[in-house]
Amino acid sequence: MRLSQSRICTLAILAFLVANGAGCSLVGKVRAKNELNEAAKSYKEGHFEDAEQHAKRALSLDPTNRTALIFVARIIHQQYKPGVDSPENMQRGRDAIEAYKQVLQNDPKNDEAYKAISVLYSAVKDENNLRAWITARATDATQTNERRAEAYAILAGKDWDCSFKITEQSDGPKNYYVELQGPDGAGPTILVLRTPDQKICKNRLHIDVNATDRSQDEEVERILALGATRADIGQGEQSWVVLADPEGNEFCVLQSRVEPHRT
Repeated sequence: MRLSQSRICTLAILAFLVANGAGCSLVGKVRAKNELNEAAKSYKEGHFEDAEQHAKRALSLDPTNRTALIFVARIIHQQYKPGVDSPENMQRGRDAIEAYKQVLQNDPKNDEAYKAISVLYSAVKDENNLRAWITARATDATQTNERRAEAYAILAGKDWDCSFKITEQSDGPKNYYVELQGPDGAGPTILVLRTPDQKICKNRLHIDVNATDRSQDEEVERILALGATRADIGQGEQSWVVLADPEGNEFCVLQSRVEPHRT
């Protein structure tokens, strides 16, 4: 098959462009590696700002370089000083969080980045984002059972600590909890704690209640008048009625009426 002169020229130009692009990509990777070497050298010498600039240049030359991504995050993290609440230092902590999040976008299973973000949220006293961050892993079905269990254990530990500080310490604020008990003092006691955290997922425990002196419909109307709202959690048509308190915590009013407990 014979090709025209114009077609040969076109193919030659395309071949040149492909080769040139591949060459530029290779050169970029080599330059990025050199910048990372300089970043490592500056980091070891304690010149963190220079190290950060070298690492960022490496990242601009090779945006998919995972080593460059984690290096940028580590260097910014190193410049954050725990316990120093100056605006500049707190911003450094937040910058490190964002840098580690970029690492996770490129490498979702990077556990160093995940744990560093948890540490930094705690260090900058951002409890709401810390709890949301850990809860996201605990409820992520794509994570291993081991990692999800670890996240749930951390959440449990935080809740226990909060409960201990509120209920056990002698100087704790007494208006942070309400104790619920039967009118005659019999039966179990329920301690409802106030916490600064917002509800961010379905509660793993809820309360079922029975009326003792009225019908289910009357009890529901009474509770609604106190500020509750009807809730739809996908229960469909059931004999019980799902309600939620003003903060969104669900509970159920059962159909049957029970006699008050007598001692």
